Order: sequence, then C-alpha cells, then structure tokens
Amino acid sequence: MVIDLKTDPVPELQPYDVCIVGAGAAGITIALGLASSSLRVCLVESGGFEPSEETQNLYTGETAGNLPGEGYLRGTRLRYFGGTTNHWGGWCRPLDPIDFEKRSWVPDSGWPIDRAELEPWYREAERLVEIRPFHSLSKRGHLDQRGHRFDGMRTPWFQWSPPTRFGDRYRREIVEAENIDLFLNANVTGFRLGENARRVERLPVRSLNGKAMEIEAARTVLACGGIENPRLLLNCTEGPPGGLGNGHGLVGKYFMEHPHYGGAGLVLVWDARIIRWGRWREFRLHNREDVPRTRFFALQEKTQREEELLNISFQFRRLLSLSDPGLGERETSMARAVARLSEQTQVELSDWDRLTGLRLTDQAQLFTCYVRAEQIPDASNAVRLTGEKDALGLRKVRLACRVSYREADSYRRSLRLLAGALGRERMGRLRLDLDRASRVDGGAHHMGTTRMSAHPGEGVVNPDCRVHGMDNHIVAGSSVFPTSGFAHPTLTLVALAARLADHLRKSA
Repeated sequence: MVIDLKTDPVPELQPYDVCIVGAGAAGITIALGLASSSLRVCLVESGGFEPSEETQNLYTGETAGNLPGEGYLRGTRLRYFGGTTNHWGGWCRPLDPIDFEKRSWVPDSGWPIDRAELEPWYREAERLVEIRPFHSLSKRGHLDQRGHRFDGMRTPWFQWSPPTRFGDRYRREIVEAENIDLFLNANVTGFRLGENARRVERLPVRSLNGKAMEIEAARTVLACGGIENPRLLLNCTEGPPGGLGNGHGLVGKYFMEHPHYGGAGLVLVWDARIIRWGRWREFRLHNREDVPRTRFFALQEKTQREEELLNISFQFRRLLSLSDPGLGERETSMARAVARLSEQTQVELSDWDRLTGLRLTDQAQLFTCYVRAEQIPDASNAVRLTGEKDALGLRKVRLACRVSYREADSYRRSLRLLAGALGRERMGRLRLDLDRASRVDGGAHHMGTTRMSAHPGEGVVNPDCRVHGMDNHIVAGSSVFPTSGFAHPTLTLVALAARLADHLRKSA
C-alpha cells in the first residue's frame, strides 16, 4: 500500500514489526530483503516519486573546511524515492581487505567485521546494482602477462552499474509487496522513547503541509545517509542529553569523504595497454565479456604497509595523441608539454636518471592523472547542529570537513611511487602536479558519522548496526563505515543493508 501523507487522509495504523526511515539504496535494499517475509514493514520516505524543491530545501545548512564546496549539502543528496541513486554515476567496487583492518599508521582505523563477513552480501549487492560478480572477472588483473604486480602497484577494476536507479528499478516490487506500506512525503521529526530510554517506541511523522501521525514499530531502522542520520539522532530531545545514541559524544563525528584531485599530474604514456584503458574510461566501451568496466592503478597492500600510506587509486584520462590531426592552440600547448615531459627527469626520483632516452612515436598519448583517495577518520570532521531550524522545526546541519597536511603528504608520496614505477617499467612518465592541481573535490560520498564498533566507547553502532545501548534502534548506510578506502561506497552500503535485512528476518 502507498500512502502519500501530503494528499491522502491520515491512516489509522497498527504497530509494525519494522519501520525503515529513508528510501534510498540502503532503505530500499532492506525493504526488498523483507518483502517476502512474514514481517509487517513500513518504509517512510520524506519525498515523493518525483523531486520537489520544497522537500530538497530541507537539506540546506552550513559547511566549513577545504573539502565541501558551496551548495554541497543540498547538491550532493536527493530527497525523494530512490534517494541519491537518482543521480548516482554507477561506479562499483568492494572495499579492499586492508580497509577493514586496524592499521597502526591510520588513527581510529579498523572495522569490527572483516571482508570475509561481507563476501556473500557483496554477491547480493552486485545483483541489486546489476553488475557481474567481481570474482567472475578476469583474474589476470595485472599489467604484465606473466602475473607480477607491476613494481608495488596493482591494476584492479571498477565496474559500472547501468546505473541502477533504485527508485525506478524496484518501485514496483516495493509497491506490490503485501507486507510493506510505503509512506511518501512523510518526514520523521524525532523519536519517542520508552521509560528506560533503551527503546524507540514511536516515530512522529509530518508532511510539509502540516499533516501529522505517529508510527509504532518493534524495530526502527534509520537509513537516511551519512549526514541526515546523525542530524536526526542529534535532534532527538528525548532521553539522555546530547542526542540519541550519543552517550560517548561520537554521533556525527568522523565524517569522511573521498578526496578527488582532477589534475594531480600529467602522464605521458606509450604503452598500448595503458592507452586502451584510457579509451575504456573515456568512451565507456564494453569489453569482450560485455561488462562495462575500467582498469586503474592502485597501491599494493604490501606497499601501503611498508610506506605507511592511505589507500588510493589513480586513473588516466586521455588529453591527446601525438597523431591527432588538426591540433588547435590548446592541443599544441599540450604537445609542447609532451615534449617537455620527454626531456624531464623528476628531481624526487633519482632512479629515473639511469633511464635511457625516450623514443616517442605517433602512438604516445598524454593523460591527466585523476586521484581518488582514502581519508583518515578524524573526529574534527563532523556533522553538528546550528541554531537555525528548517520548515519541520529540526535544527540544521553544519558540516566540517578538511583534507589535512598528513593526508595530502600521503597522496604526494603515493604519486611519486607511481611515477617511479612507470619510469622503471619504461611505460611512461608522470609529472607530479598535486600542489598545483585544481581544487580538491569530494565524490559526494558521506561516510563515518555513526561508525560501527565492537565497544560503545569507540563508535555508535555495534557489528549488527544496532545503536549501542539501544534494544531496537538500528542505523543503516555508509554512515556506519569506520574507514572509507577509496572505493565508491554504494556497493558496500548495499551489501551491509542486505546483511541487515537477513538479520532482521532471522531475529524476528
């Protein structure tokens, strides 16, 4: 059943077994996982089936730091059925095993689960986002046909989802599920707690035109994203001071993005295989297995450990080929850059001095190096509340996020390792431009603000995503990530949501 709180009469409701707040990738995944069960479920969405300016304005707030740009809070999220999958680019990759580990050189790192725990749920997530299982891709994921890993580097894959718009793709399954009620234009505005403040007993819900109701459920799941999840918890005025689940002051802290540098270096390449990768990225061609995918460079785990570096990926984006006809003024200047690159030796890479002279051919091409990087979990990067309130009476967000010197230094050192490897393998040369790169951007990936931990003093939710100290309140989505790796979060948050749905079904 679909109830639009804005236009339909307020219904008389019986208690639900599970109430899911937020119909984005995580919320819809959980609802799909419960659709065939005996549980009575409601899915509560702030927007409708189409975007609304009035609803989107609920996302306005303040930002601080060198990462979130103007309009970040409102522009990186979509508040209607399907959530941010409605403008998702489709990039998919699981986190690496090292991303789950406690690393001595990465403060506050370590998940209370490992990659193996998520492996079967990654298979389900791959199905839902409509990509091939990663384990079915070619296992010869190395540059050299003999199988070595290219001088401290590895060359894994990203896959592209179509991209799957969860609101369109799974709308019919949600609407037709007999055990699911879908509420649209219904905004949760708080939490009614039991006497001991360990249970959420009811959820007050309002539409923007003033209609109101309360939903009672045995278990509640908050699935509103890495910014809105902590905002709703911090806005809770019932129970202990400081917000729901915030007994240790960690709700909203450890916000993480994926810093992106669009012009981290110029790369001159004459290796045919790398040139093909650039074409795959530029034109999104399908390979012979009919899987839209792209290969890229990343550090081996061994290299990360030895050099104490953050996880990072490098992608080459083609600028020009020396054989391109009719080079214009811009291209001519890039051709001169190619000539300079062919003569330059990096000061930082003394081993390049031993290289023989380069012989450029018409096959040589110039690329920019695009960086996607991991960010250190840092409690000062955080979602906090301002004194200003939105149309529903909830305090607005102030998001602080900064790329630190330590992080930028890790990215520079990683780029130098890549430059040296390309040179020693005689495949290309990279001129490091990170200091002069265009302003750092984020990937619109909101992670870490209700982090998962084994112990209450280290996070907000336990390994099953239940809020520490609460009996029935659960948080889903990328806000539970303790660390981020460099991979886009969608595949992992869907895997966690599928795992959570299984747990809810089995523990009913």
